[in-house]
Amino acid sequence: MVVNRFDPETLVLLGRLSIAGTDSAVWEELWNELYHRHDSAVACAALPELAAIAAGGVPGDRYRAVSLAGALLAAADPYTAEIRDRYAEDICALLTEVGSELAAGGPAIDSEPVVFLDRVHAMLTFEDAAGWSHRLLELVEAELEIECPVCWAAMTMHIGASGSFTCTSGYPLDKVTKRQLIPANPDQLTGLGARLRRLAVAGRQATIARQLTFLFGHAVCTENGHEFTPADALAAMP
Repeated sequence: MVVNRFDPETLVLLGRLSIAGTDSAVWEELWNELYHRHDSAVACAALPELAAIAAGGVPGDRYRAVSLAGALLAAADPYTAEIRDRYAEDICALLTEVGSELAAGGPAIDSEPVVFLDRVHAMLTFEDAAGWSHRLLELVEAELEIECPVCWAAMTMHIGASGSFTCTSGYPLDKVTKRQLIPANPDQLTGLGARLRRLAVAGRQATIARQLTFLFGHAVCTENGHEFTPADALAAMP
């Protein structure tokens, strides 16, 4: 059973959260206190305060609240079920806020991809879906470390300017074994893949929308030739 006890310093920081706007330095200190210094399951006691800011705060603070709440909940294992039950209303409010932000779209093509992916990760965390969603942030670097879900061979997946392929780990890229990635047909995507791509298109994240077709497309193991879907490989990794 989780017992939620905050030290005085953390309580002071939580008390400094304001609907009218909170200094960015307070948010930085909260990240350090809640995410890095507290057990994440205990730190989830801050979810009501974060949900209140997400629902009624200024835009920048709403994003910070959603991001921190998503990170805390994602790290709450093995108490996740208890946390979800205890703070169900707050998690629902956070999900509503992040859903509204994602539905609002982006100001320009490929603007702030990290913010977009962070929101997607938070949304999937609040929904208790796709535990590997934190790996989506790696799309910004266009490079993900994966393992073949059949033989567990380690490899790197590149989806960027240098091409779209799996390869044995190492550099330079022209000296390693490569297997080309085959993207999924966007019109044939289903389930989570289709949903994430729709969000990327609505958010004007053209690069991420394209990368998602490879993430939910077809890959070949560089060691033993096994065929698999990269998203399935991420889901199978511990």
